[in-house]
Amino acid sequence: MLPSFTLQTMTSFKAPLPASTCLAFYPPDNNIVAIGMSDCSILMYNVQHNSVVQTLKGHQKPVTGLAFATERKMLVSAGTDAELCVWNTVSWKKVASKFLKLPSKRTNNSQAETRVHFNPDKTHFMAVHETQITIQLNWILWVPRQAFWFYCRCRHAVYSCDGQSIFVCVEDGGVSILEANPLKLKCRINCAAYMPSKRSAIS
Repeated sequence: MLPSFTLQTMTSFKAPLPASTCLAFYPPDNNIVAIGMSDCSILMYNVQHNSVVQTLKGHQKPVTGLAFATERKMLVSAGTDAELCVWNTVSWKKVASKFLKLPSKRTNNSQAETRVHFNPDKTHFMAVHETQITIQLNWILWVPRQAFWFYCRCRHAVYSCDGQSIFVCVEDGGVSILEANPLKLKCRINCAAYMPSKRSAIS
């Protein structure tokens, strides 16, 4: 910014720093946390030493999901463009990547988050997008075991403790409970079952 009468610099504007978008603690060492960033990078940050150990670059869009499989020395990440990446946690190199297959009418939503969750025994992981849940059986060959499509936007999903069920929150406030294998609907809880009515809330 320059005043017209002196042409001396009064102040300058810088691009905002990238924001953190998701995180996951590294199981072998909880002093290290993986941080997904809005600039498409992943920072491996050592909390104890207050320093960045590694910077992983490979995504084209902001990172929205991170999950570790310690026994397999794997980190899986996901971005807003529905890209899934697999990283080796020894070399911190990207070893594989793929894009989820999205409905043609929903591919333009650049703000849609993609999350990733491993099942309890770490044999496969679940990719959660607003349009679908996909179980990835082999994350190197990228063999999708099955997919479940939603009538409205999926907001969040998580495995049960035994890995036999998946609990899903959808946009209308309902909760769907799926069998994990095969991936099919067991039951659906309407939001009216757990949200008080306006009359009871007032009284």
